[in-house]
Amino acid sequence: MTELRTILPGALKEILRKHLAWLNDDPEGEKANLRHANLRHADLSYADLDMSVFPLWCGSLGIKVDIRLSAQIAYHFCRFETDDEEVKAAQQAIKTLANKFHRIGNDVEEIP
Repeated sequence: MTELRTILPGALKEILRKHLAWLNDDPEGEKANLRHANLRHADLSYADLDMSVFPLWCGSLGIKVDIRLSAQIAYHFCRFETDDEEVKAAQQAIKTLANKFHRIGNDVEEIP
Protein backbone atom coordinates (compact mmCIF):
# COMPACT_ATOMS: atom_id res chain seq x y z
CA MET A 1 0.00 0.00 0.00
CA THR A 2 1.24 3.47 -0.86
CA GLU A 3 1.96 5.68 2.13
CA LEU A 4 -0.27 8.74 2.35
CA ARG A 5 1.33 12.15 2.25
CA THR A 6 0.45 14.97 4.60
CA ILE A 7 -0.15 18.30 2.95
CA LEU A 8 0.62 21.19 5.27
CA PRO A 9 -1.73 24.22 5.25
CA GLY A 10 0.74 26.49 3.41
CA ALA A 11 1.32 23.87 0.73
CA LEU A 12 -2.41 23.29 0.33
CA LYS A 13 -2.98 27.01 -0.10
CA GLU A 14 -0.40 27.05 -2.91
CA ILE A 15 -1.93 23.96 -4.57
CA LEU A 16 -5.35 25.63 -4.52
CA ARG A 17 -3.94 28.94 -5.80
CA LYS A 18 -2.33 27.19 -8.77
CA HIS A 19 -5.48 25.15 -9.38
CA LEU A 20 -7.61 28.30 -9.54
CA ALA A 21 -5.13 29.77 -12.01
CA TRP A 22 -5.33 26.55 -14.07
CA LEU A 23 -9.15 26.76 -14.09
CA ASN A 24 -8.81 30.31 -15.42
CA ASP A 25 -6.45 29.18 -18.22
CA ASP A 26 -3.51 30.97 -16.64
CA PRO A 27 -0.26 29.49 -18.03
CA GLU A 28 1.21 29.64 -14.50
CA GLY A 29 -1.58 27.42 -13.16
CA GLU A 30 -1.66 23.67 -12.76
CA LYS A 31 -4.33 21.12 -11.98
CA ALA A 32 -4.43 20.21 -8.28
CA ASN A 33 -2.84 16.85 -7.54
CA LEU A 34 -4.00 15.36 -4.27
CA ARG A 35 -2.94 11.84 -5.19
CA HIS A 36 -2.03 9.85 -2.07
CA ALA A 37 -2.91 12.83 0.13
CA ASN A 38 -4.22 12.02 3.57
CA LEU A 39 -7.78 13.39 3.44
CA ARG A 40 -9.04 11.21 6.28
CA HIS A 41 -10.32 14.15 8.29
CA ALA A 42 -11.43 16.23 5.31
CA ASP A 43 -14.98 17.52 5.30
CA LEU A 44 -16.11 17.14 1.68
CA SER A 45 -19.63 18.41 2.31
CA TYR A 46 -20.84 20.32 -0.74
CA ALA A 47 -17.61 19.55 -2.61
CA ASP A 48 -18.08 19.05 -6.34
CA LEU A 49 -16.27 15.80 -7.00
CA ASP A 50 -17.76 15.17 -10.42
CA MET A 51 -15.24 13.55 -12.73
CA SER A 52 -12.86 12.92 -9.88
CA VAL A 53 -11.72 9.58 -8.58
CA PHE A 54 -13.33 8.81 -5.24
CA PRO A 55 -11.09 6.61 -3.08
CA LEU A 56 -12.93 3.37 -2.30
CA TRP A 57 -10.52 1.86 0.22
CA CYS A 58 -10.44 1.58 3.99
CA GLY A 59 -8.61 4.90 4.32
CA SER A 60 -11.69 6.66 2.95
CA LEU A 61 -13.93 5.38 5.73
CA GLY A 62 -15.37 8.15 7.86
CA ILE A 63 -15.23 10.90 5.22
CA LYS A 64 -18.01 13.44 5.77
CA VAL A 65 -20.22 13.83 2.70
CA ASP A 66 -23.43 15.61 1.81
CA ILE A 67 -26.59 14.42 0.05
CA ARG A 68 -25.20 15.28 -3.39
CA LEU A 69 -22.19 12.97 -3.14
CA SER A 70 -24.20 10.31 -1.30
CA ALA A 71 -26.76 10.25 -4.11
CA GLN A 72 -24.02 10.07 -6.75
CA ILE A 73 -22.38 7.07 -5.07
CA ALA A 74 -25.79 5.40 -4.57
CA TYR A 75 -26.59 5.96 -8.25
CA HIS A 76 -23.40 4.27 -9.37
CA PHE A 77 -24.02 1.35 -7.00
CA CYS A 78 -27.55 0.96 -8.38
CA ARG A 79 -26.16 0.76 -11.92
CA PHE A 80 -24.02 -2.30 -11.12
CA GLU A 81 -25.17 -5.34 -13.09
CA THR A 82 -25.50 -8.31 -10.78
CA ASP A 83 -27.22 -11.67 -10.41
CA ASP A 84 -26.88 -11.57 -6.62
CA GLU A 85 -30.27 -11.21 -4.94
CA GLU A 86 -28.82 -9.51 -1.86
CA VAL A 87 -27.16 -6.84 -3.99
CA LYS A 88 -30.37 -6.36 -5.98
CA ALA A 89 -32.30 -5.87 -2.72
CA ALA A 90 -29.77 -3.29 -1.56
CA GLN A 91 -30.06 -1.48 -4.89
CA GLN A 92 -33.84 -1.33 -4.51
CA ALA A 93 -33.50 -0.08 -0.94
CA ILE A 94 -31.42 2.96 -1.98
CA LYS A 95 -33.10 3.70 -5.30
CA THR A 96 -34.89 6.79 -3.92
CA LEU A 97 -31.57 8.26 -2.77
CA ALA A 98 -29.88 7.29 -6.06
CA ASN A 99 -32.55 9.13 -8.04
CA LYS A 100 -31.56 12.37 -6.30
CA PHE A 101 -28.32 12.27 -8.33
CA HIS A 102 -27.86 15.81 -9.64
CA ARG A 103 -27.13 14.71 -13.21
CA ILE A 104 -30.46 12.94 -13.76
CA GLY A 105 -32.24 14.58 -16.65
CA ASN A 106 -29.00 15.90 -18.10
CA ASP A 107 -26.89 12.98 -19.24
CA VAL A 108 -28.16 10.11 -17.05
CA GLU A 109 -31.57 8.49 -16.65
CA GLU A 110 -33.58 7.96 -13.51
CA ILE A 111 -33.47 4.42 -12.15
CA PRO A 112 -36.88 2.81 -12.73
